[in-house]
Amino acid sequence: MSFGKFIIIPILLGVQAAILMLIGKFIPGSTAAVGGPGLLIFVTFQAWAVYFAAGCTPKNGVKVLLAYASGIAASIAIMLMGDAMAPMLGSAEAPNYYLSYALAVFIIVIPAISLERVPMFDFIPGLFIGSGMFFAIMTLGGTVGVNEAGEAVKIGIAHDMPSFMSVAVPELIACAVGQVFGFITVLWRGAYEKAVTPAAS
Repeated sequence: MSFGKFIIIPILLGVQAAILMLIGKFIPGSTAAVGGPGLLIFVTFQAWAVYFAAGCTPKNGVKVLLAYASGIAASIAIMLMGDAMAPMLGSAEAPNYYLSYALAVFIIVIPAISLERVPMFDFIPGLFIGSGMFFAIMTLGGTVGVNEAGEAVKIGIAHDMPSFMSVAVPELIACAVGQVFGFITVLWRGAYEKAVTPAAS
């Protein structure tokens, strides 16, 4: 393919990305609680890229969505377990979050990685990306705590089920939008490349 024909692909991808920027603020769940519309646009761009990493098919797009959901579930389990164990590994006055979260990660990662053996839940990179995104959003705002020096610090969104869902649902919606954009990209690019590639004789 000549560069003159190829350049249409980046141009059309640019159009698609611009459309995502325009519609991003209308993605349900785009609230200040989860960093606002800009964050969900970031999640959508990330999930759009993961569509390609997963293999560029609608079935694998569903795998990505299930992987993000699994990662979110693992993250919630880690937070709840880590919070519960922290006083036991330290004291009520000085809970040991570093050790409790390390233990919680160790415990939860074992069944999470075991999903590799379960069809449709076996896209483990997506699990880690979905989990990492969830942890990142959870630290954006909300509650204020006290650090080891006794100073007030923002420690993120509260660790309760309504707060978890206020992050999980928008993240999953943004992931789904990313999968749709990935599907559309594959559809138009495949059609364009077929149209400009000479038929084999």
